[in-house]
Amino acid sequence: MIAFKATEGALGLSLGRTAKLLCTVQQADGSWKRHSFSSKPADFGIATKGVEKVESPSLARNAALVRSFLTSGGTDDAIFDARVRYTLASYGQALDWIEANRPA
Repeated sequence: MIAFKATEGALGLSLGRTAKLLCTVQQADGSWKRHSFSSKPADFGIATKGVEKVESPSLARNAALVRSFLTSGGTDDAIFDARVRYTLASYGQALDWIEANRPA
Protein backbone atom coordinates (compact mmCIF):
# COMPACT_ATOMS: atom_id res chain seq x y z
CA MET A 1 0.00 0.00 0.00
CA ILE A 2 1.28 3.43 -0.96
CA ALA A 3 -0.26 6.65 0.34
CA PHE A 4 -0.29 9.67 -1.98
CA LYS A 5 -1.15 13.18 -0.85
CA ALA A 6 -0.52 12.30 2.78
CA THR A 7 0.87 14.75 5.32
CA GLU A 8 4.51 15.41 4.41
CA GLY A 9 6.87 13.35 6.56
CA ALA A 10 4.10 11.58 8.45
CA LEU A 11 1.94 8.49 8.26
CA GLY A 12 -1.22 10.52 8.80
CA LEU A 13 -3.45 11.70 5.99
CA SER A 14 -4.22 15.36 5.54
CA LEU A 15 -7.67 16.60 6.52
CA GLY A 16 -7.46 19.34 3.91
CA ARG A 17 -7.19 17.34 0.71
CA THR A 18 -8.29 14.12 -0.90
CA ALA A 19 -5.93 11.22 -0.22
CA LYS A 20 -5.12 8.44 -2.63
CA LEU A 21 -4.05 4.96 -1.57
CA LEU A 22 -2.65 2.48 -4.08
CA CYS A 23 -2.91 -1.20 -3.17
CA THR A 24 -1.19 -4.03 -4.99
CA VAL A 25 -1.47 -7.77 -4.38
CA GLN A 26 0.53 -10.44 -6.17
CA GLN A 27 -1.70 -13.20 -7.47
CA ALA A 28 -0.98 -16.94 -7.46
CA ASP A 29 0.02 -16.82 -11.14
CA GLY A 30 2.60 -14.09 -10.44
CA SER A 31 0.55 -11.26 -11.90
CA TRP A 32 -0.30 -8.17 -9.89
CA LYS A 33 -3.77 -6.90 -9.08
CA ARG A 34 -3.95 -3.17 -8.34
CA HIS A 35 -6.63 -0.90 -7.01
CA SER A 36 -6.53 2.73 -5.96
CA PHE A 37 -8.79 4.44 -3.46
CA SER A 38 -9.44 8.14 -3.17
CA SER A 39 -11.00 9.40 0.03
CA LYS A 40 -11.68 12.49 2.04
CA PRO A 41 -12.66 12.76 5.71
CA ALA A 42 -16.36 13.25 4.89
CA ASP A 43 -16.42 9.80 3.24
CA PHE A 44 -16.07 8.36 6.74
CA GLY A 45 -18.36 10.83 8.49
CA ILE A 46 -15.45 12.84 9.87
CA ALA A 47 -16.14 16.54 10.06
CA THR A 48 -13.27 18.91 9.44
CA LYS A 49 -13.24 22.47 10.58
CA GLY A 50 -10.61 25.09 11.05
CA VAL A 51 -6.99 25.06 10.06
CA GLU A 52 -5.03 21.92 10.82
CA LYS A 53 -1.56 23.43 10.69
CA VAL A 54 0.32 23.13 13.97
CA GLU A 55 2.25 26.35 14.50
CA SER A 56 4.81 25.07 17.00
CA PRO A 57 5.04 21.28 16.75
CA SER A 58 6.56 19.57 19.74
CA LEU A 59 7.79 16.00 20.09
CA ALA A 60 6.60 15.86 23.69
CA ARG A 61 3.12 17.18 22.81
CA ASN A 62 2.79 14.80 19.86
CA ALA A 63 3.88 11.83 21.98
CA ALA A 64 1.35 12.79 24.64
CA LEU A 65 -1.41 13.00 22.01
CA VAL A 66 -0.52 9.58 20.61
CA ARG A 67 -0.44 8.04 24.10
CA SER A 68 -3.77 9.61 24.99
CA PHE A 69 -5.39 8.39 21.77
CA LEU A 70 -4.04 4.88 22.30
CA THR A 71 -5.21 4.64 25.90
CA SER A 72 -8.55 6.44 25.75
CA GLY A 73 -9.49 6.67 22.07
CA GLY A 74 -9.25 10.44 21.97
CA THR A 75 -7.40 13.55 23.07
CA ASP A 76 -8.09 17.17 23.90
CA ASP A 77 -7.16 18.06 20.30
CA ALA A 78 -10.12 17.62 17.93
CA ILE A 79 -8.01 18.12 14.81
CA PHE A 80 -5.50 15.47 15.88
CA ASP A 81 -8.36 13.06 16.65
CA ALA A 82 -10.01 13.69 13.28
CA ARG A 83 -6.73 13.09 11.44
CA VAL A 84 -6.10 9.82 13.29
CA ARG A 85 -9.66 8.58 12.71
CA TYR A 86 -9.52 9.50 9.03
CA THR A 87 -6.13 7.82 8.57
CA LEU A 88 -7.23 4.64 10.36
CA ALA A 89 -10.48 4.45 8.37
CA SER A 90 -8.70 4.96 5.03
CA TYR A 91 -5.94 2.48 5.80
CA GLY A 92 -8.55 0.03 7.09
CA GLN A 93 -10.46 0.26 3.80
CA ALA A 94 -7.26 -0.41 1.86
CA LEU A 95 -6.26 -3.34 4.08
CA ASP A 96 -9.74 -4.85 3.68
CA TRP A 97 -9.25 -4.77 -0.11
CA ILE A 98 -5.77 -6.31 0.19
CA GLU A 99 -7.03 -9.13 2.39
CA ALA A 100 -10.03 -9.78 0.11
CA ASN A 101 -7.84 -9.93 -3.00
CA ARG A 102 -4.79 -11.87 -1.91
CA PRO A 103 -4.46 -15.51 -2.95
CA ALA A 104 -5.79 -18.09 -0.52
